[in-house]
Parts: sequence; structure tokens; C-alpha cells
Amino acid sequence: DEDTDLEEARARYFRSIYMTTKEEKRVPVLLKVMTDMGNRDFQSRPSLQEIINISPALLPDFTPFLQQWIEITQTEEKPSYDAWLREANHLLHGSSGLERLAKKEGYKRPRVYLDWMRSLIDAKNFTEALNVGEIALTALPEGQPLRAAIGDLMTLCGDSLQDEKIQQKGRWISFKTKPDLQKLMTLYEQDHDHTSTSTSLMQQAIEVIEHHKENPNQQNYENSWERDDIERSCRPSTTLLLHAILFSGDNNKAFLLAKKGHSLGWSSGDNPQPLFIAYCLINATKCSLHQLPPHLKQFWEYALKMSRDSVWYIEGDRNDISQKLEKIYGSLFEKPCPIDQDMLEWCLRASQKRVEDIVSHQRRGAYDRAALLTAACTDTLKITNPMKATEFFLNIQNKFPRHSAFQAELGRINIVKSQKL
Repeated sequence: DEDTDLEEARARYFRSIYMTTKEEKRVPVLLKVMTDMGNRDFQSRPSLQEIINISPALLPDFTPFLQQWIEITQTEEKPSYDAWLREANHLLHGSSGLERLAKKEGYKRPRVYLDWMRSLIDAKNFTEALNVGEIALTALPEGQPLRAAIGDLMTLCGDSLQDEKIQQKGRWISFKTKPDLQKLMTLYEQDHDHTSTSTSLMQQAIEVIEHHKENPNQQNYENSWERDDIERSCRPSTTLLLHAILFSGDNNKAFLLAKKGHSLGWSSGDNPQPLFIAYCLINATKCSLHQLPPHLKQFWEYALKMSRDSVWYIEGDRNDISQKLEKIYGSLFEKPCPIDQDMLEWCLRASQKRVEDIVSHQRRGAYDRAALLTAACTDTLKITNPMKATEFFLNIQNKFPRHSAFQAELGRINIVKSQKL
């Protein structure tokens, strides 16, 4: 791996500087070189630990080096100096060094609480790590994004201790600070066997998401020096709110939210219409996900994909998110959930408006999606009201007789033949 080779070369370079520089000049020289390297394009930021790890031989005069390193790095409030100060305290004094730093300067170095917790977790002192988590939550203001990472570490402690209450507490702290789809689904699954509890938890989740949307965190965190999102504030999407509302079973509230969406811009995670319309069409058919007509199934997959816009999940987890979403909605569709006729009529009107807006504005790149939506609605009506199915399809087909590209898309999805229109 190219990046690994580069970082190995970097570590050897740092170590050679350490070994060949006079003791009194070692810290300023190494600090300058590491600062320069920190601005370059490596996967990870430079650290003292890599200088240690690159060779089994002990570094000479390492204790006085760390003492001098701590003296210098605590003089400037740079993110790199903060990270190196915390690391040096841990290397020199272990968890107790981080504890002293947290108690003395935790208010201006909030990441020290995470380092302190992680050091205790690495030593398998999970109960002590949980105590540190409580100290951190008391010290950090309610809106501090770092609280989510504290909650994640508390959940990790709960996993190791096999304590469900601790796990639940950690998950909730993390979600409350930074709600995202992965966390929402975990909360839903946590109580899905206990309907009343689950509904109550989803109601709380809705309130949290609404609060974040109404009171966006004004602090504009740049990508942190450590290249993670721990200090980045949360901006939950409208589709995340819609998922929570649908999980809670409140179709009326979901309907009100969907009405605020627009006929165009369905690729945006802030447009609730595609997910709501797909949800209503499926419920109207009373089919399970395995029994859906082909075009409705394809539209459902499209709507679900558009709804997974959260920035907080890890790239490799997308399939996992899709499978979990399918499972949750699969179970929701199995339960009787009658869709109000007004909702269904609105969905059909909103769908027709979208198709008309796409074609009349000649958004050719979206013609295939307009044709799919037409087919999905026709599929649904074929089950719920067969006479209306023909009418719905022909209204759209006949409205744009001269738009050959759109007509070709309608023909390509074979809806005319499959619906025998």
C-alpha cells in the first residue's frame, strides 16, 4: 500500500532526526519537521508514537525529551500542539498524566477526555472509563459535538461489560448530540419488541432531530487536525426526520412534512417527498416488500437510496445501512397501516406534478426517473383502483406527445405492455 510505505518512510525520517540531533536541539528541530509534515497529504497526522513503533530499540534520553516537549507544546494553542501535548503526557505519565491535564485544562483541551477514556479502555478499566465519561459530560457544554464521541466510548464500555443499560445510555448521548440514520436505526432496533417503549423512544428521537434543525450549531468547525469529524457539528436532514416519524408510525405528521417538499430536487436529502410517496404507495397496495410489482419495487429502492444522505456513517457501511432499512420497513409494511385516501390522492397528484415539471422543463437527465415514477404509480393503482391506472398513465403519456425522448423512456420501461393499456 502506497500510503503505508510513505508513512513508514516518514517515521524513519523522524527517528533519524531524533537520533542524529543534539539533545538540547532535538525538540525544536523535530517539532519544526513534524509541523511541516503535518501540512502534507498523508492519511494520518505525525505522532511521537510512530517514532517509537518504527524500531524495537529504545529511544535514548526519551524521558527528558518528553518533559521538554510538554513544556514547549503547552505554550501555543495550535491543534497540532494540543494533540502532541496530550500524546506526550500519556507517553510520560500514562492515564494519570491525562487525568491531570483534563482536570487542569480540560475546558480548553476537550479532546483530553477522549484520550483519558481511551487509555483506560485500552487497559480494560471500563468502569473507570465510564466515570471519566461522566466527568466529561459534566464539563462539556450541551452543544459540544465532542459529547457524541464520549457517548460512543461509553457504549463501547457497555459492550465490554455486557451491560445493556450502559449501552443504551451511551447510544442516546451520542444520538442526542449527533443524530444520524445509523444511530436512529440502532435505537429503533433496541426496543422494536416493546412497541410502547419504541414509540416513546422514537418520539424523543423526533424531538432531538427537530431541535437540531431548528437550532443549528453556529460553530463552523473545520476538518480537525486529527482528520476526523469528532468536532464537527450536526446538521440532520429532513429525510432523517421523516425516517424517525415513519418509524414512530405517525403517518399524519409524516404527511405534513412531505407537503413541505418540492416536485424537483429529489436527489437532495432535504426533500421528504420521494420516501413518503414510496412509503404510501406500498402501504396502499398492502403488499410486502417481497411481493411488490416491479416498477414500484424499483421506485422504492430509489427512494430509499435518496434517503440515506447522513454524513456521519462510515463509507463502507452503506450496504449495512440499506439492509437495516429494508428490514425495518419490511416489518413496518407487514403491520396493518391503512393509508388515508387523501394521502394517496396527494401522492398521485404530487407524482404527476413532478413528472410534468421534469418534462416541461426538459430536464432530460431525469426523464428515466419521471418514467419510473409514472410506472410506480400505475403499478399501485393497478392493485388499488384498476380503472384509474389506465387513466393515470394515459394522462401523462398524452400530455407530452411531442417529447419523443420522454415517450421513449415510457416505452423502454414497458409499462404499456405490462399494464395492458
